Amino acid sequence: MAGMWFQDLFGYDLSAERMDATPVATVEGEIAFSAYNAAGWRQIVEHRHQTASLAEWHQRNGRHPIYSHGRLIPLTPAKETTPSGPTA
Repeated sequence: MAGMWFQDLFGYDLSAERMDATPVATVEGEIAFSAYNAAGWRQIVEHRHQTASLAEWHQRNGRHPIYSHGRLIPLTPAKETTPSGPTA
């Protein structure tokens, strides 16, 4: 695989992309890794196949349980905090 110094559109090297041997499998077909991540294909593919936003998914399906060291971590809503200053 040919690496590029900066994988942005300004310094993008199309000849290196043709030699890129790391394909990313998508519904649209295989796309070179450098094109998928640097040329913007990731955003295009993810947007085309998005089924719901994260907030919509959690509202519809609930949140998944989170574990740490084998223990279930309770998910509680965040409390609003008010700025407190020194009391006189």
